[in-house]
Amino acid sequence: MDAAAARRNAAPDDQAGFVNAVGFPLWTWRSGDAGALVAARHAGEEWVASGCKADIPTRAVGQGDVVFVGASADLDPARTGPRAYIAADFLGAALAAARAGAGAGAVADAWAGAAVSPADPAMDADSVRHRLGRTPWGALTLLTGRRSPGTPESTAALVHALLDAWDALDGLTYVDADVRAVPFEEVVALSLGGLLGTWLPRAGASLRDDLATASATLRAADETERRDHAVARMAELAASSSRIVHRNELTDRARLAALYDDCDADERAALATGDNRAILPLLYGADRYL
Repeated sequence: MDAAAARRNAAPDDQAGFVNAVGFPLWTWRSGDAGALVAARHAGEEWVASGCKADIPTRAVGQGDVVFVGASADLDPARTGPRAYIAADFLGAALAAARAGAGAGAVADAWAGAAVSPADPAMDADSVRHRLGRTPWGALTLLTGRRSPGTPESTAALVHALLDAWDALDGLTYVDADVRAVPFEEVVALSLGGLLGTWLPRAGASLRDDLATASATLRAADETERRDHAVARMAELAASSSRIVHRNELTDRARLAALYDDCDADERAALATGDNRAILPLLYGADRYL
């Protein structure tokens, strides 16, 4: 290895003691310095307004830090680490601005839910997700910060980003649904269990391989296959949900197929991914009218 390559591969002096130098934006870290918090949030707003193209200051995860995925389990202010759920809020603002056709300077309006400024042609939701997915913290945010069900295409893009960032994220410790520390694979399995349950023919050697297989199988499926897999997943969830009253009717495959067919194209695309957030509201609604 030549000297230049050695310098590139060597960890910087200020990274000593860090797990694997995975950086999270400064606005996701708690600070007792009010001025630092304001500055960090301002940097986040500028990042959103740029369509997530601007460079952002980050802080590396250190020994003893945990990554907080959800706000509900972030109960101990003494525990250090980035708050991924805050990054999800910024992602939500960026996507809101993109959907509204917003360009630079629109982020304040996006946060407030108001009308936004003229469009930046380069700023659209897919571009925002693509830029975010190129960083480990961004891939995690795309996973845990989803506000609505995805499509086969967006799910494939998410899985691709996760696989690229896997080694970096797998070395960290997380707090997700409750206060106990869990590994990365548990966070992934909780978020993408529907995809795996719908599209994984059989478990493989690793969750990493299983995700790749499930995503590829979904992408390759035609509409009939997607319909059949979605109906099977719907029946499985109806059978296991304690909230379903008319279980016999909502595990009937013919009835579920008709329910699927009555959905519009976007709804069917979401159902095909096996996402519980798409399937369960549909089942609960159907149950009420039986």
